Amino acid sequence: MGMFDEIEIKCPHCGKITIEQSKASHCLLDRYNLENAPTSILEELEQCGTNCQHCGKHIHIEIKNRPFGITY
Repeated sequence: MGMFDEIEIKCPHCGKITIEQSKASHCLLDRYNLENAPTSILEELEQCGTNCQHCGKHIHIEIKNRPFGITY
């Protein structure tokens, strides 16, 4: 089984937390949110986006002036 990190993303549509897996960083089973995630994970999310696990709507991630100004 491969290792990965997780990132918690609050859906702007339904307000629930969705969990996305990423292999873009250290892959030590760490869990992050948009404010403390490594840049490599945020860049991956910005390129691909994700879908909410609860309502199914697309969540677009856009990084601006990190660490503040992250919009989604």
